[in-house]
Amino acid sequence: MRAYLLITLFLLTISTNIFCQTVKNNNKFTINGELLDRDTGKVVLWYDDLENKGHRDTATLKKGRFVFSGTVNRVCEALLWTNLKNINFDDRSVIRFLLEPKEFSINFQESREPAPIISGGIIQKEKENWDREKSVLLIAKANFRLRADSFYRLAKITKPPDFDNTVTYLTFQRDSIIEKIRTKDIGYIKAHNDSYLSSYLLLNHYRKLPIDSLQKLYMLLGNQVKKSTIGKGLLDVIYPLTNDKDFRRLNPVVDLDFDKRLKKIHSIYDFSLNDTAGNKIDLGALKWKYLILDFWASWCHPCIENIPTQKQMMKDYNVDSIQFISISLDTDIAKWKRAVKQHGLTGLQLSEPDGFSGLITVYFKVLYVPHYIVIDKTGHIINANAPQPMNPELKIILDKLLSKQTPNP
Repeated sequence: MRAYLLITLFLLTISTNIFCQTVKNNNKFTINGELLDRDTGKVVLWYDDLENKGHRDTATLKKGRFVFSGTVNRVCEALLWTNLKNINFDDRSVIRFLLEPKEFSINFQESREPAPIISGGIIQKEKENWDREKSVLLIAKANFRLRADSFYRLAKITKPPDFDNTVTYLTFQRDSIIEKIRTKDIGYIKAHNDSYLSSYLLLNHYRKLPIDSLQKLYMLLGNQVKKSTIGKGLLDVIYPLTNDKDFRRLNPVVDLDFDKRLKKIHSIYDFSLNDTAGNKIDLGALKWKYLILDFWASWCHPCIENIPTQKQMMKDYNVDSIQFISISLDTDIAKWKRAVKQHGLTGLQLSEPDGFSGLITVYFKVLYVPHYIVIDKTGHIINANAPQPMNPELKIILDKLLSKQTPNP
């Protein structure tokens, strides 16, 4: 009997390993690329893996060529950083593309205008074809951006007398173009609900769509699309924004227990998070202080840019009156701790290792970083999307609070 059980366990282990290896192989991608105007240096690839976890891989150029490989859950958006000195996501040295379990080829020449040549991806090809369909609008958007950038650079040198009117006009022009693009993309989503591209397009427009419209469009998507990394990213956005209990029950962002735990949260005081030493910090101990929640991540360049100003603000305000709480959304704890040490961060440094799918991020509807929230002395939210420290408006808000504060009970 014992021998039978051992054989059964052995066979089960083998079959499990074969299954896992098959799944991994079926979700594997490779990228063979070449930078046509560079021979040496490094490039970095950002993508989400088979388990929807963020990866940051580095490859060394050999005669301008590089290779990446890994696994991906159906499809995700990948960013290839060809200039590591650049910190601007919209710079043309950053190649954005839809990554799937295929063999990709990427050729890019940064010194010339043509876009990178990306081949091998079916979904990326679908995106390029759709971009051609709306090329007139995309060109208009790009030209508008050039005009706006030129105007703002000039305005820094000498403010034109019609500055306010020009800004109003430029804003109207921008919004008009973007609205036309959004209308076309929504038409595509409704006509192609089994397309992974549809979930990508919807994710790009979520900030400008009413939550009920966002939910309805999400429900149109096919099951396989919803299970992809991009589909999960879309649900991660909708779940915090909606108050529709039925939608949350049918579309759990983590599991069914998550919604039960979320319902038990009534304020910031119901949370406990770990600090860099691994100690659990009960935020309920911070009652009767104004709280500034700083949601950030080590990979977020705008977050890092805010650090010097935030450090000065922490010195300017008495910690007994205003408490800054930095909450890292790094899923890699080691990277978070290194960033805290590297940038000399002080004060209350806490971690939400589940990132944007964490309980505190969902509760406070944090969909991007940096994200600042101002909370009053009783736990009520004063400003759910406060200005960043580099914006003088944050100091104005805090000074007004202190000027009218009442003694603690």
